[in-house]
Amino acid sequence: MRISELMQWPEIQVLMNMEYLTLPDVFIHSVRVAHITERLLERIDVGVSHDEVLVGALLHDIGKLFVPFNLNLSPKRFTSVEHSIMHSHTSAGFKIVKGIFPSVACDIVYMHHEKDDGSGYPVGLIKNDIPNYVKLVCVADIYEALTARRTYKKPYSHDVAISKMYNDAIDMRYVHELNIIGEFILSEIDNNPIVEHLELMV
Repeated sequence: MRISELMQWPEIQVLMNMEYLTLPDVFIHSVRVAHITERLLERIDVGVSHDEVLVGALLHDIGKLFVPFNLNLSPKRFTSVEHSIMHSHTSAGFKIVKGIFPSVACDIVYMHHEKDDGSGYPVGLIKNDIPNYVKLVCVADIYEALTARRTYKKPYSHDVAISKMYNDAIDMRYVHELNIIGEFILSEIDNNPIVEHLELMV
């Protein structure tokens, strides 16, 4: 099922509309992450429903609706207290989606900042404790954040973004597949009609 069709589900539509109205940059990021995820799923079998993974990708940052508005927009380095508050978006998001969406999607919302070396959050899981479908969305999430233009930063090129990701504690299988897709994926998401239309409105 295409992302645009998933976004018509009433439960998803309500949450995504809330995200767009309050945090349009986060909304655009989420849609772009879902598109990158979709392209990776065309190359990689993670053993679960692709639609459920895409739902998780669309809603992965929904918990930011409950993070103070000024932190979501802040370009500055966070204090330790602000870091803790921002990190809470994974747990807050999980509370929103639990019992409404499939467990795969809920796992992605809750775990998408975990890392193989245990340095992630909210739990500090390591390696095989993190489902492959979560790792895939994590890679898509980081890649989009690095290559996206923000009001407070310029986008990194594909090559620079991949280089940075190879140096981090991120599952290399998915970074490798993302590198193979190359700059094609950037061109595709930059010209996505949903995102392109909304960026004009922000």
